[in-house]
Amino acid sequence: MFKKSKIFTVLLAVALSFAMVIAPAFAASNDPNLTTDEWWQDGQGEWHGTFNYNFAQGTAATEILWVVPANALYEPTSFSAYQHAQAVGYTILAGSVSGVTLGSKGGSAQSNWNDSTGFKGGIQVQVAANAPSGSAVVRATSPFTSATTDFTVVVTDATNPDPQAVTANISAQVYDHESGSAVLLAATTGRVQATAHDYVSGKSFLTVMDTIARLKAAGVITDYEIGIGDPYIAELTAGGVTEVNGSPSYDWGWQYRIYRADSATEYKLVSYSEFVGPDVFNVQNNDHVVWRFGEYDDTTLFPQYIPNPV
Repeated sequence: MFKKSKIFTVLLAVALSFAMVIAPAFAASNDPNLTTDEWWQDGQGEWHGTFNYNFAQGTAATEILWVVPANALYEPTSFSAYQHAQAVGYTILAGSVSGVTLGSKGGSAQSNWNDSTGFKGGIQVQVAANAPSGSAVVRATSPFTSATTDFTVVVTDATNPDPQAVTANISAQVYDHESGSAVLLAATTGRVQATAHDYVSGKSFLTVMDTIARLKAAGVITDYEIGIGDPYIAELTAGGVTEVNGSPSYDWGWQYRIYRADSATEYKLVSYSEFVGPDVFNVQNNDHVVWRFGEYDDTTLFPQYIPNPV
């Protein structure tokens, strides 16, 4: 399927679902990957993993996130001992919204599709009633292989989805790297105002998907298409060029990052934007959005600092 775990992690952060066949597998704590234990089948018989959890703002709640090892094809297996499942490490990534904390961790018998001797690891995620709207990422790490998988916790005011009153002035650049070097396709002149109503996401905060809808309305990009499942950009046209995820290969696609002013002359990468999809990143006023079409495992696509774009 995918060659490297980083590719898979990036795709999960963007798409958070993929088609696969779930087959019985034996417990193997040292399998090279880590994934969710929560899988569901759609009407076409394709399997998807649950990596997103939604919470209503104003109500305290607790959820248990379950993890299992996965083989080289990212097919879920299980831990061979309860102690192994209990040893999984968990952390909340920097940049996550406040009010989301971790509770007790442990393990449980795993019998969804594996042999009856396997186990799964679990962690309690607690969301406070006063948690603000936004997202948080809970990262699970295997104690045997250091493999990781990310879960996204989204807190939103369900009574006020896509509010027109929530706005931000943003700037943006769109690049194509298919030629082997960065080609600027389009950019804003100064800043444009985006609102949380520009893209109907059901969230009470302004997301990157709202900004891309605004960029189309402003004529910065010509068109875009949203991928199936959790929203991500599958195709985008700007500067007369159209690029589609999976072309020239499945290791290529549209990726975004957020930059914020660090000084009068430079903007700094917001590292948290690497780990969440464009429909759950909480955009702030004067954020700069960079879209690049390139290889998922190309660590040079998004530098730590860029010159002040405005």
